[in-house]
Amino acid sequence: MRLLDTSEVTLHEFDSHRAPVYAIVSHRWTDEEVTYQNFLSGTNRGGRGWQKIIQGCRIARLRNIKWLWIDTCCLDKHSSAELTESVNAMFNYYKVAKQCYAFLPDVEVQHSDPAFYDQLQNSIWFTRGWTLQELLASTLVNFYNAGFQLIGVKTRESSFCEALSKITGIGITYLQRPRELRLASIAERMRWASLRETTRVEDMAYCLLGIFDVNMPLIYGEGRKAFTRLQLEIISKSEDESIFAWTSDKPLWKGLLAPSPYAFAGHEAIEQRDIFQRAPFSMTNKGLQLSLPVRTDSIGRKGTTLLFPLNCVRISTCNGSVRPREEQIALRIYVKALPDIHNSGLRVFIGDAVREPFDLDQLLYSEMIHRKFIVGRRKSGRAYYKLRRAAEWNHDLYGCSSTVGVFERADAAEGHTHAIYFKQGGM
Repeated sequence: MRLLDTSEVTLHEFDSHRAPVYAIVSHRWTDEEVTYQNFLSGTNRGGRGWQKIIQGCRIARLRNIKWLWIDTCCLDKHSSAELTESVNAMFNYYKVAKQCYAFLPDVEVQHSDPAFYDQLQNSIWFTRGWTLQELLASTLVNFYNAGFQLIGVKTRESSFCEALSKITGIGITYLQRPRELRLASIAERMRWASLRETTRVEDMAYCLLGIFDVNMPLIYGEGRKAFTRLQLEIISKSEDESIFAWTSDKPLWKGLLAPSPYAFAGHEAIEQRDIFQRAPFSMTNKGLQLSLPVRTDSIGRKGTTLLFPLNCVRISTCNGSVRPREEQIALRIYVKALPDIHNSGLRVFIGDAVREPFDLDQLLYSEMIHRKFIVGRRKSGRAYYKLRRAAEWNHDLYGCSSTVGVFERADAAEGHTHAIYFKQGGM
């Protein structure tokens, strides 16, 4: 990795595993940045991009830190190999750094000014995808306004974390204790990302690699396939089923994997729970495979609708209740036996999240393991459920989840396990 000498403002190269103590800069890119090529040629030194470098070096020197890393000039983005290596290691760069300096040029006042919080919460820094991992990975983050004046500090004991939590939706525990990040569910971390954006579609996946502790090559031009690859990498090393707890307003999207982090948006936290014993889910040449412990009649031409309870709960607070309420999350799955099992899939027909009435929750969970539910709609719009006798499936089955429903907790019963394959993608 390359580091800036904060006294001489010169670049030096180090083995990333043997790098000296350094500080690191977190910022939002603009058109005035001093790139690696600009730095070597001595050009483009009249704008704010150069001021970030100079001020970063100054702040580090005041704290007796000799070295500084900033992505603008320390990273050669013209080298695809270097870019891939750095993006995959970026979370660790911020985690290992002694201090992080976050520059917020759209905050023009100091902490004591009455307009401070309004400017802080509206800062574009909190809307960028890349700055999410920089905030989470760094143990100590100093925030600076447009005049490079210190306006807040994120540390283990800092009260400033309360303001950061309100702005970002991230729990204070994860802000004050970066090592606790692994305890947050996949859906919860995706929810944080749903409040952010990147210039390039692929970067919405690449900026999350470190947050989920996965690695993968960068393929610019693949579009939203990057986010699908990210989820497959997560699935390959995690049993957290909250990755399936998303909703979408795109009724033609199919598969169990979300189209983007925005499908996880919401105000309620989702936590992982060990409710059911589950066979491992995996990606196969037929699609993503899940094994469901249910029994049902033979599949008809129109298929079958099932509810698949996940090992995760949504935490919500009821009016007048002090204790939070845990509601188990389930997927509504459309299943059908298909003759062309290698090339066919089902599409999502419903695009709205559903919350089932309380009186049906107990029925669904006490009976669904042993019987099949055909879910329909009366002309009045209310759902009805019809039970049928149990039988085994004799075909390869394909399914597609529509959206996530929230249900009461209930015990699981023994059932016959069937593999269902989910084709991924949209129209």
